[in-house]
Amino acid sequence: MNNQGNNRILFSLALDIIEAQQPLSTMALQLQQTTEQQIEQLKNTLGAVGDDILGPVLAQMKTVLERQTKELPALQRRMAELLLESYTPEELKELHRWSRTAIGAEIARKSSAITIKGSELGAAWALEIMKDMKAFGMGEDILPPDVIDLPN
Repeated sequence: MNNQGNNRILFSLALDIIEAQQPLSTMALQLQQTTEQQIEQLKNTLGAVGDDILGPVLAQMKTVLERQTKELPALQRRMAELLLESYTPEELKELHRWSRTAIGAEIARKSSAITIKGSELGAAWALEIMKDMKAFGMGEDILPPDVIDLPN
């Protein structure tokens, strides 16, 4: 098989791994839910504003949602390219085989949520460290202003 054909196969495997981890339907639903939450927050914040002002803003948000939803396949392709850059062909094939096992599929299904929660935990931990630094009078020259103003 020529190199171009092999690259297409590897890309297909990478895309399959990405789809198993984060299906397009799930990505679209998350995007829609986030947009709906933003719309609700906007309505709550600007509730006293008339529909003549709020209506066009909401219409723009829905247009952005539609455009972003159409871009999800391109995002998945870029994510697949990242896998191609990050793993050797042998590793990618093994990862694909593993992702088709019961435990591999389960880990793939949960990994995005775990990554997000891990990032949130890390950010909260970093904030606590910054608060401790402030309590001891350390780092005020390097801490962000919103941390400097936090109570101990």
